[in-house]
Amino acid sequence: MLELGPSDVGTTFRVRVTAHNATGATSAVSAPTAAIRATDPPEINSPPQIIASDGADLELVRGLRLGVRSDPARWYPGIGATDATWQWHRCNESGEHCVEIAGAASPQYTLDVEDEGSTLRVSVVISTQSGTANAMSGASDVVAVLRAPALVTPLVAPRPENDGQPREGHLISADPGAWGASPESSPTRGPRAAARSSGCAATLRGMRAPTSPTPPSPRTC
Repeated sequence: MLELGPSDVGTTFRVRVTAHNATGATSAVSAPTAAIRATDPPEINSPPQIIASDGADLELVRGLRLGVRSDPARWYPGIGATDATWQWHRCNESGEHCVEIAGAASPQYTLDVEDEGSTLRVSVVISTQSGTANAMSGASDVVAVLRAPALVTPLVAPRPENDGQPREGHLISADPGAWGASPESSPTRGPRAAARSSGCAATLRGMRAPTSPTPPSPRTC
């Protein structure tokens, strides 16, 4: 058995066989083979396709893990997905002007905040002794931008058992208002936190009874 290599391209081979017995030895040489030709270079006939790695719908939002659907068997005999070199690219909304994403060199990629507003593409390169082939996937949809929730100004009010004027020792409550988008966490409901978040300079401790016959109007936050 002889394994052919790149240095054998263009040459021919013959084999000599020698038989031995008690009376002597006899040899014979085969006819030459055809000239050894180079292996066809690899070719990628089916570019990779971006999919959700967990098989879910491809709704592109931060934290989604992407994968690649490909058919390595159609690229080159003996070449599999683990033999390929992958690279993810971040592109503009039209899938153009792409740049390589640092550290994203595997068949999987998890969307990050930096991907929001962009599209993604993935490239693959396979190399053999006969050459190299590469292919680029089509552009993904635009990655959704997760915006901070919008909050209508909350209302801070005394408890019903109070007389409407917050004083030291009284309890107040806060209405978180109306959210413009679903928040990732519940709003802070502490009265002092509510006062701080609205920018009001309200002081809830050490308040003295008004000396004027007519109580001052409360400040609207």
